[in-house]
Amino acid sequence: MKKTNIIKVILLAVSVAIIVPLWGTFHSYATVERAWVAFISAAVFFAAGHKLKDIVNVALSHILGMFWGMGVLYVMQQNLIDVNAVVYSLIVLAVFGFFSVIVTSLNIKIISHTPSLFAGWAVAFAAFGGTEIADWKDISIDVGLALVIGVVVVGTGISQLHLLLMKLFKVAEEGEEAETVPDKKAAAAADKKAAPKAKTAEKAAKPAKSKADLKTESYIASYASEDTVEVQNSEYENNIQELKSTINDLRNVLSTRAAAPSGGSGRSYADERVKILGICGSPHKKGSTINYLKKALEAAQEIGNVEVELVELAGKEIHPCMGCKSDKCGGTCRIDDFMQELYPKLRECDGMILASPSYFGTFSGQLKLFLDRLRVMRHSNFELGNKVVGTLAVAGRRHGGQEITNIDLIQSMMRHNTIIVNDGTAVCQLGATGWSHTFDDPSIQSETDDYGMQTAVGVGKRVAEVAKVIKSSGLQNITYQYNQQIGKR
Repeated sequence: MKKTNIIKVILLAVSVAIIVPLWGTFHSYATVERAWVAFISAAVFFAAGHKLKDIVNVALSHILGMFWGMGVLYVMQQNLIDVNAVVYSLIVLAVFGFFSVIVTSLNIKIISHTPSLFAGWAVAFAAFGGTEIADWKDISIDVGLALVIGVVVVGTGISQLHLLLMKLFKVAEEGEEAETVPDKKAAAAADKKAAPKAKTAEKAAKPAKSKADLKTESYIASYASEDTVEVQNSEYENNIQELKSTINDLRNVLSTRAAAPSGGSGRSYADERVKILGICGSPHKKGSTINYLKKALEAAQEIGNVEVELVELAGKEIHPCMGCKSDKCGGTCRIDDFMQELYPKLRECDGMILASPSYFGTFSGQLKLFLDRLRVMRHSNFELGNKVVGTLAVAGRRHGGQEITNIDLIQSMMRHNTIIVNDGTAVCQLGATGWSHTFDDPSIQSETDDYGMQTAVGVGKRVAEVAKVIKSSGLQNITYQYNQQIGKR
């Protein structure tokens, strides 16, 4: 490799080492979550020659490719033709692949770059595959911005910084070196073919260039390069204005991401989808506790876009926690029982309602086993952190220990950094308080306990409401580090 080429490679490496880390570190300030998409679009732009006049063409071809990929995924989910799933996928991909080339070959200037369309298509498959169509709107804003930024900021930044460094170090562009430095191999070949007299005449007519002449030609080439850069900069400014206008149009169509809180999903409260888990700690499958819990989950569903699941601990095998050391209790509990089915559900849910009968003023033994085995989730960086929790307790009398049972459940879950809510009603209890028929009046059933059922409804709605607010604000994973210096002996 020639010395000049080595310098070019080094300067390009320096440009990448400056621009790429800057984007990788500070992309969050641009409210772009999928930063990796920008690196893909930047790489395609660079491979295409990284010319400033192609910025709009490449960027909008990326956007077209993204929507093209979304269209493919949508059609593949519809099963429009009654054929084998593999055959159907082949047909859909073949049709879209064929027309993607046709569309980018119609000489429509702003969407005529086929490699960029295919790159956007691939990004769409990676970003939208496996997600619900209802979530595509928000993802498309984030991915679209990342694709555009990858070209305008990352790719262009590397390209322009590389050119600037080459000018500073006076490294000739490709083609200039061939004009200013004689090609020794070509000259040698010509000398062998030419007759001795012709060779002598050529040397007399065209004497060898001196070092001073070569240096002068180098300066002339340098000035010519500067003129070219000025023309490119003028085109660049025009393209940037056109690109800004296009981005504004896209934002108006897809809605403005800036309206959402930082780190949030960008959806409104009503549109946010959450899942609420109801855990029944009663040993009776047909007891009063489960009736109140079902009422709470039904109330949660009435909020809209709320998925609920009821989990009964009655009859399930849950072994006591062994109190393993923290280095063995992180990520996966080694005890193989019903809890292994519950851990994924607990990680997936956005909120939960814990329900228990009041036994001697506290919750049941079944629920105690369940709560103890949550230790593994606490030791795994608080996996239940910021999930919303409501409590429900049932006793044989109106004031038969429900409040204390709720308090015990609340203080247990607070140690997981969860968000505790009450029943949210005017009376504002610690949680739902049901009254079974066991003692005072055997004729009373849980279904006829209007007051208790109202508190259950309040807890269900409150858990769902707050879970929606937390998820739409993007606060699910926010934690605060403990200062190790505080409280030392």
